[in-house]
Amino acid sequence: MSAAINHAEQLNRLLKKISRKPGADHSSDFDPVDQFVYASLLWNSTHTKAGSAFKRIKTSTVDYNDFRVGAYEEIISVLGERYPRVSHRAERLRASLNDIYGRQHAVSLDSLGQMGKREARAFLDSLDGAIPFVTARVMLVSFDAHAVPIDERTHGLLLAEGVIEEGVDIPRAIGILERAVKAADGPMVHEKLQAWSEHNGKTKTTAKPATKKKPAGKKTASKASKDRAKATP
Repeated sequence: MSAAINHAEQLNRLLKKISRKPGADHSSDFDPVDQFVYASLLWNSTHTKAGSAFKRIKTSTVDYNDFRVGAYEEIISVLGERYPRVSHRAERLRASLNDIYGRQHAVSLDSLGQMGKREARAFLDSLDGAIPFVTARVMLVSFDAHAVPIDERTHGLLLAEGVIEEGVDIPRAIGILERAVKAADGPMVHEKLQAWSEHNGKTKTTAKPATKKKPAGKKTASKASKDRAKATP
């Protein structure tokens, strides 16, 4: 890996070039566990998709306790079968919520506010199914910590722009950018990178809507017509 890259310089150059406005983020008043769920939906996705899925979770379940014990298929149904990386996302989100409940005896992250920021981040990072992007965003938005959330899509774009080097994984990239960005600029940098990645990145779905199968034992119209023709003297 080359040591020639000046990460702060390359990032600043990119930020000046980015002109995309951030998407509508309605999560500013969310409590920490709401932020955790929203960040899990925003990971490798968009504010538009995350906002819609978040509303579906809220309207289709009693609470997060009800959501976490739901069947895997039910969670996918709530998120939407075409949601980006829906299978992987549902599995990780349910695992994390169950781990939160196991440690806190409730699906709540309010106690993190009583911890130091380093301790709170370590707690989130250690959760089953933890995603670096989610941890960083919760710390940034809920606890006013210095963090720069990066997901796979943003990571790929930063690599293509030369902001980070080949071989630098996401946790290391997050650390690099946090050292290159002033704490006070963290929210602005996150918003600009998120908007940029939403416009330029690609998301993939991992589950396709179920296709209707023909009832067993029934013939198609064309097959039935051929059979009748054969039976005609």
